[in-house]
Amino acid sequence: MKILNITVLLAFLLIVGSSSAQQTPAPAQSQAISIVGGTAHIGNGQVVENSLIIIENGHITSVGSATQGQPQGTVIQAQGQHVYPGFIAPNST
Repeated sequence: MKILNITVLLAFLLIVGSSSAQQTPAPAQSQAISIVGGTAHIGNGQVVENSLIIIENGHITSVGSATQGQPQGTVIQAQGQHVYPGFIAPNST
């Protein structure tokens, strides 16, 4: 009887735990976001020091040097950080 109670408790905890792990989508982006000053590693192997990355409507619209463009919207300072715009395949080498 004690094993049955433990099994039921474990099943309940697994069901509750998995239901709370579901992610809620973020709200639509209301303004542009600029990530400034970081080292951007572009997917083609190019590295941009002191970069400016602009994200509008949930999409990356610009990646380049911070000296050649103006930040828009909310500015995130990334000096001393490495930024990887876009997706990275987890099994890539």
